[in-house]
Amino acid sequence: MVRTKTIVFLRNLLVKGNLSPFYTKVTGFNKELYHITPKVCLALQDNLFYIKDVPNYLQVDPPNKLKLRIIRALEGYIIRFDGFSVFKDYLDKNFGAKSKSNFRRYTTRLEKCFNIDYKIYYGNITKDEYERLFKVLRELLIKRFHQKKEANYELQHLDEFKTILFDLIIDKKANLFVIYDDEKPISVRINIHFKRMAYYILSAYDIDYAKFHLGTIEMLKNIKWHYEQNFEAYDLLKGYGYYKKKWMTHTYHCENHIVYDPTSPSAVIFSFLKVVWGRSYYSLVKMLKSVGANKPYKKLKKHLFKIKNPRISQKKVSPIAIDSIHSNETLVIIDIKSDNDYAFLKKSVYDFIFYTQESFNDIRVYKLKKRPSHFLICGKTQKKALVLQ
Repeated sequence: MVRTKTIVFLRNLLVKGNLSPFYTKVTGFNKELYHITPKVCLALQDNLFYIKDVPNYLQVDPPNKLKLRIIRALEGYIIRFDGFSVFKDYLDKNFGAKSKSNFRRYTTRLEKCFNIDYKIYYGNITKDEYERLFKVLRELLIKRFHQKKEANYELQHLDEFKTILFDLIIDKKANLFVIYDDEKPISVRINIHFKRMAYYILSAYDIDYAKFHLGTIEMLKNIKWHYEQNFEAYDLLKGYGYYKKKWMTHTYHCENHIVYDPTSPSAVIFSFLKVVWGRSYYSLVKMLKSVGANKPYKKLKKHLFKIKNPRISQKKVSPIAIDSIHSNETLVIIDIKSDNDYAFLKKSVYDFIFYTQESFNDIRVYKLKKRPSHFLICGKTQKKALVLQ
């Protein structure tokens, strides 16, 4: 019976630094990136390796005694920095004047409204802060995907990354990019490096700050940092093409490789059947996407998520006329940042700040003593009344 061992290519390359025994050499960007002298390997016999998501901008060589079959899978997105003498050249190539103006406006407004700090942990991080950031990252991922009403496939890998990433950061083989509001992390991104290549792994930001375009800000700052650190490219990997396409300079295809022993008839037959099935599968996926059939599938997944998670509910508030709050009513000040009982107000308050362009330090939030489901946001120049639905 043929047994298949599944390998995730980048996990072995970036984390373990070992592609033996299925590859002996990897080249890319006109140079050798990985090489190992093949040892006398035990015959694979009826076994084969199934290596997932090999970027086709890399060329791989299996040992001489093994053969390779290729399945072309999904599209990936990469930012190549060659050809850009200054970072502005990259921005000019990918974005128009309006987009570049928006980038500046987003950053300026975020920093005007909150006490923002950007930190890149690269070569140094305390264990306590490392533990805290992974706890926050988990919370942000859960919160974001509950909002999207989708299961989060990234969560299952988070503990694995937590186990390995600390040493990689200390060795400058990875970094954590964090945006802080005061001392609170509101955006966390993991990148792993190999040679002069950088790979985006995963990220999450606090959706309460969504109006401030945190995702755009942290993406732009990550790209700029990797450019300034003289990385040759920043691979954004596959998925979320609707977003990554505006940042990338090139696309590529992920490939699934089947490495097998050609002297084993059963391995030859099984590898052939696996290739036929794999190519048919990805052709079908591409065809369904082209006709929009993936949209009903996404709706079905959201519906199933609601069924599996019936207890997930969020308190919602709606705006009401400001004159519905009478001047003689007693107001009780509340702290939405430290009091979790009122965390559901954060997004409404932050949206108010975004539009009024006031500092959070100048904002006061109150509840009505006799009508505790009613709230009042007060800035220097404007007010807004809310009611809990």
